[in-house]
Amino acid sequence: MKIKSIILGISLCSALSFHVSAQEQYKIKGTLQGIKPEKVFLNHSNGSRNVTDTAKVINGNFEFTGDPIKGGNGIILIPVQKGDEDKPTLNTQVLLFLEPGTIDVFVDQQKQVMRVGGTPTNDIYQKSKNLSDPYDKFLQELEKEFKAAEGNSRAQDSLRTVYVAHSINFQQQIESFVKENPKSQISLLLLRKYCDPQTNTDDAKALFELLDEEVRTSRSGQIYSAVFEELKKVDVGATAPEFTLPDTNEKQVSLSSFRGKYLLVDFWASWCGPCRRENPNVVAAFNKYKNKGFDILGVSLDGGNDARSKWTQAIADDKLSWTQVSDLQGWQSNVSKLYKVSAIPANFLLDPNGKIIAKNLRGEELDQKLAEILK
Repeated sequence: MKIKSIILGISLCSALSFHVSAQEQYKIKGTLQGIKPEKVFLNHSNGSRNVTDTAKVINGNFEFTGDPIKGGNGIILIPVQKGDEDKPTLNTQVLLFLEPGTIDVFVDQQKQVMRVGGTPTNDIYQKSKNLSDPYDKFLQELEKEFKAAEGNSRAQDSLRTVYVAHSINFQQQIESFVKENPKSQISLLLLRKYCDPQTNTDDAKALFELLDEEVRTSRSGQIYSAVFEELKKVDVGATAPEFTLPDTNEKQVSLSSFRGKYLLVDFWASWCGPCRRENPNVVAAFNKYKNKGFDILGVSLDGGNDARSKWTQAIADDKLSWTQVSDLQGWQSNVSKLYKVSAIPANFLLDPNGKIIAKNLRGEELDQKLAEILK
């Protein structure tokens, strides 16, 4: 299971737009509990460069005041000491938006509670955190359980079922949030963090279309929507991008060498449990249709220590008798990036001219599609 996380930085929300005048200022009023630093820091942009402001903490309280700019957001850094005295100091980070008005910040270090609010954008942002924080915690706990269940396929399958159920519910919550806040860039932030177009293009695009045009055409919106344009290059109806990779004997194999056949480009890896469990279905399809103008090109995302031996051993164990290629770079493989593969197993079915006619066929779906086209 691959669980991704995205770290929000100062530049992330650069497209936020506030209508401010020279006279309006922001005032940050912060309260700290369970921690007693002498100072806190505010990293932000003044329009031309990143700057850091400093405020003293007095009786657990601190304040910052400044002139907001369009697109202004910042990160408050609160020094904390974890572990022994000789260990490095770490920072608790609080993201907020520097719009006019009084911005309230509350941090309880012991309870791991952080809240922002007091101004319109910060209030909406806090609502988004109330939605996403429990899901983030769920993912963290699930990842621990998944690692603890390594080697126990039944337990991991059960965890995948839990993951899917929670994720579907969370996506529904995001949809409701976007519908309630179509004019807010915070809605776009949620999509950028949790709705990867490469994972589920149709759902991500539908949610993106719910946003107001001003948000969609903002800089952040254009960055997000550009992914949809890139995905068209590997969508059904497109010609599959050419690539060349070494096979198990280090002989270079090109995609175009399979022209004239229906071809399944199958992305997998020896370490991928779902891939290995799907392999018997792929083997059955290959044996059934290999004499009817069908072939398979396996592309492994193996990488790291002993990648070659693990890759070739998995090929032997699973009895994969078709051509296998890999640069053994794992997720850094240029071909996985070219095909926008963000999770495996993944596959692309090509017609004899190299055009993509189907994607991500599993089990009976693969057999039914091949039966349809190879009558």
